[in-house]
Amino acid sequence: MINEDPFIFITARLKSQRLKKKIILPIGKLNLISLLILNLKKEFKSKNIVLITSNNFKDKPLIKIAKKNKINFFCGEPNDVLKRIYKASKKFKLKNVLSCTADNPFVSSKYAKKLYDYHVRYNYDFSTNDLLPLGAFCYCLKVDALEKVVSIKGTSFTEIWGDYFKKIKIFNCGKYKQIPKKYQIPKLRLTVDYIEDYNFINTIYKLTNKKVPSFEDIMSVIFKNKSLINFNKNMIQKKLHKLVLKKKFNKLLK
Repeated sequence: MINEDPFIFITARLKSQRLKKKIILPIGKLNLISLLILNLKKEFKSKNIVLITSNNFKDKPLIKIAKKNKINFFCGEPNDVLKRIYKASKKFKLKNVLSCTADNPFVSSKYAKKLYDYHVRYNYDFSTNDLLPLGAFCYCLKVDALEKVVSIKGTSFTEIWGDYFKKIKIFNCGKYKQIPKKYQIPKLRLTVDYIEDYNFINTIYKLTNKKVPSFEDIMSVIFKNKSLINFNKNMIQKKLHKLVLKKKFNKLLK
């Protein structure tokens, strides 16, 4: 077993355009982000779950949610998510950190913990378990590698940032594959970007009859009610941003 005490960051803002304030939409007696927090508490200590949001006044309600759920929070750059993750990592004096987003209430806490152990054991710079459905997986980062990315990127708009590790030659990336075949459905959408996604998530949640269903509970419902996938199967995921590096570092791109 890995001796390091894992931290997981929840990237969260209230600026969504397609589905307004989606991360605080109701789901049962909770809201999306509170459900995610309770889900993560199954595997992570409360003090090691950190909501990282912006210092924009519009995001202040998220601080109240963090306090209510007794987890840590950090406020940083509104648009530069990579820099926000980096500064939060330094504040908590971390060597490695897991990262997920608040619009994914069914992130698998179990496989997040397995990913962390795998990442640290093999000393990767960046790791993912993205064989899981979209919205169930997360990323794991080495903070030293994150510092390098922050120093060589050429933009402050880094909302979608995974390729800064995957497409730059100097980073050693890992992929956790010890996931049951039945859960390897990367095209399945368990994320919330559109009203169709929200309806899908809400319907599945109700069918579990549990306040905080696990990823396995969610998948069990889907396997029994496959027609539900029609709710959101045609939704289009955000396109990846073009990587922007400082000119002298462009030679590092694969």
